[in-house]
Amino acid sequence: MVILTVAVVILGVFVVANLAVTFAALRRLREYGEQLAELPDGAPVAAELLGRSLPDLAVDTINGGKVAAEALRDRPWLIGFFSATCRPCRTSAPMFAAAHEADRLAVVVTDGATDEERDEMLGLLDGTPHVVTGSGMDGLAGGLGVQMFPTVVRTDQTGTVVMADNSARSLQHRT
Repeated sequence: MVILTVAVVILGVFVVANLAVTFAALRRLREYGEQLAELPDGAPVAAELLGRSLPDLAVDTINGGKVAAEALRDRPWLIGFFSATCRPCRTSAPMFAAAHEADRLAVVVTDGATDEERDEMLGLLDGTPHVVTGSGMDGLAGGLGVQMFPTVVRTDQTGTVVMADNSARSLQHRT
């Protein structure tokens, strides 16, 4: 009888553990479904940017500096494209700001954003050496064809996109 009681207790523990794991997986799937529902129909994934070249233009940073077109082509860059109104961007922006690359440029698209949303995004990117704001239709975002946010790209010394991702999570593994 004792053996049967122990077996039932052990089985009960396994059933409860299995339920906990199942509910956690369902919750995660629901979160992913909500994120997918926020994507516009036919939105290009970042991988479609591979092999594209940066547009030949200089950008003015928010601190009054300038990044010349030649500077974007003479060494590798890590460039993050964020929308001030995008929830997933709020998760990726601090990861981008914490990346170790010295040549980092954050492009904050402010179309439809309030001043508070813009300021919040800029605060999340604090520590990024170069930050640019503007419309998504012009500048680097429009010239490269970025239509989905967040998007993080790495360029080579010629200004060609060699890595592209729709999250800055991949930067966490690089040190």
